[in-house]
Amino acid sequence: MDVLSELDEAIEAGNMNPREQLELICRVASKLITNANLISLWRFGENKQKIISLINYDVEQQRFTEGLELNRRDFPVYFDAIIERELLVASRARTHPVTRGFAESYFEPLDIHSLLDFILHKDFAPIGVICCESKGEAVNWSDEDIENIRMLATQISYCFELTC
Repeated sequence: MDVLSELDEAIEAGNMNPREQLELICRVASKLITNANLISLWRFGENKQKIISLINYDVEQQRFTEGLELNRRDFPVYFDAIIERELLVASRARTHPVTRGFAESYFEPLDIHSLLDFILHKDFAPIGVICCESKGEAVNWSDEDIENIRMLATQISYCFELTC
């Protein structure tokens, strides 16, 4: 059984609390997108003026954190792009036109070099973002990585509102 089927089965079993679901989603993402060593799930705040991290998973340290907030007023180009495009592929995130605004305040302190984001939906409206990042070195996201984040985002979107 593939990891997406296992995720679906585990969520449908209904024996996990929301936090356990978020942790499982992050672990599955790390298996599907192997060059991502930071995985996070974010929900949009009121009127999509901010995103709030529900969970951040450091794959190398096997550690979960939460509670970061990013405001649209600080990163308007990113917010507009992720909502409009649904997918953001920034292999060189510090210089990418959409993500370079994060360089000094977010990427450099966390040693992040690459970013792969996909929007999460409820009833065709954006409700959050799944974010896969590479720290330590830049990676070129493959077509398989992009397809995997797309499939994962589609699968978890239906249950995401339950974990928010």
